[in-house]
Amino acid sequence: MIATVPPHELLLGAIVSHDLLSLILGFAVPITLAWFIATYFGGHGAAAIPVFAVAGGVPLVLSIGQYFARRVMAQFNFTLAETQAGLRITRGLTNLTSQTVPVRRIQSIRLSQPLFWRPLRRYRVDLEVLGLGEATRNESTSKVSTLLLPIGTRAQVDAALAAVWPGLRLDAISYVRSPRRAILFDPLAYTWNAFGTDENVVVTRRGWLTRHQSIVPHARLQSVAAYQGPLERLLGLANVSFHTTGLLHQHAVIHMNADIARTLVYDEADRAMTSRDSELLR
Repeated sequence: MIATVPPHELLLGAIVSHDLLSLILGFAVPITLAWFIATYFGGHGAAAIPVFAVAGGVPLVLSIGQYFARRVMAQFNFTLAETQAGLRITRGLTNLTSQTVPVRRIQSIRLSQPLFWRPLRRYRVDLEVLGLGEATRNESTSKVSTLLLPIGTRAQVDAALAAVWPGLRLDAISYVRSPRRAILFDPLAYTWNAFGTDENVVVTRRGWLTRHQSIVPHARLQSVAAYQGPLERLLGLANVSFHTTGLLHQHAVIHMNADIARTLVYDEADRAMTSRDSELLR
């Protein structure tokens, strides 16, 4: 057994997620706007409060209840275990789903940490698996999923990563960050934007509202590319993207020193070729 996710952790993740906040705002904003118009333009605000409360409150409560039920039931008793065939994922309350992910088919892993999860030190972990299909967008699905962990502590994340790539230690990787002039593009995230490498993987970090950390083995890279916009050229900045099978869209480090980005492209292309050759000889 690598990790289990109890129901109270699933509830915690749902409560502090952006999805719940968006759901509440989606009901609250139009209701508040309608009450404001009724109060200040129609003069019937006080009399209309019960109507607004029922018209907006009941659907909101039902929607929130459905939201929690779907997320918890779909990922209920989430279990990640190691088998001879690969990683075994079992989950579900009313519909039990079980799937096995061959480790050698994993192309990349992405750690995500929404804004409200950071004080709790919780992470979501997604897989990019060759041939598995489209990446999972939320935790409510009961179908085959690309989730390695719907929510987990750093210890659980480290255990899951070790099951995929033994010896990987993210805290031991040295990162190169965006320079201070990148504040023009990412005023809230430029200190987080970074990349790092070791002998097996390249790691990229980006994002503010949700921080993403992508881990791509050198041997799984399909191509590496650098690109610049006109303003980036003026500031001596560049972006580097790493392409795999594409399920998690793009693994990229943004707004780095142009010279560092250029060197990274050539170095990573060499590391990818060397890693693939070494893998074939095993």
